[in-house]
Amino acid sequence: MASSLFPPFLLLSITLVRSDLDNIYPPSYKTNPIARHLAVTVLPQTPTVLTLSGHEDTNTALEYYIETLPERGSLYETSQSYRSFAASPYTAPAVLQEYMLPFKVTDAYARVVYVPPLDVADDVEGSWAHIHYTVKEPVAGITSDPGTVTFANGRGFVSSSSFTDSCQGWTIEDNGNKVTAPEHQPFTLGGLDRYCLGYDDIMYTDFSDGSDRVQWKFVSPQYNPFYNLT
Repeated sequence: MASSLFPPFLLLSITLVRSDLDNIYPPSYKTNPIARHLAVTVLPQTPTVLTLSGHEDTNTALEYYIETLPERGSLYETSQSYRSFAASPYTAPAVLQEYMLPFKVTDAYARVVYVPPLDVADDVEGSWAHIHYTVKEPVAGITSDPGTVTFANGRGFVSSSSFTDSCQGWTIEDNGNKVTAPEHQPFTLGGLDRYCLGYDDIMYTDFSDGSDRVQWKFVSPQYNPFYNLT
């Protein structure tokens, strides 16, 4: 076999990373329309109707789409009996499934039904599950950023953690600098007894009022049977 006429070479891929210390290019978010974040209290073994909520600046009628399904329990459309008479059964015959996503909600009032796991008789420590949905303005065809619906437990708790020996899977999201995971503090500070904290390496300051333009949030982990929380 003839040898190659060209010597071997190394192909380099260079990615340019733009540092935005002066906050010239802040992250952008869709502000119209908006799919609102919601929390719904759900009792054990109790089908619960929830109304999705969107906003559009000119009050144009919106379309609602289910983007993800709950990690635990099931999601249904409302039944005809509920739509017509507010009577049980609340759920349509067929459960929503993964292959149906994104699913356009047909209820005129943007209602769906969450059914918690039937084999769980006691209330959970944190939330049951969550889903994401979007709203679409049909005239211009603009779809919102996803909104989150959290199915809280019967006491209205979204999440609960003791932070005994770690941050138990909590994370930091929506930070422009992608700061590392929260740090666990196993000691007492004033009224705090075992806690987790996060911090910014760089703040994206709005120089008109001194506020931080890229705020972040602590996000609870998905259901973990070891900690019994979501």
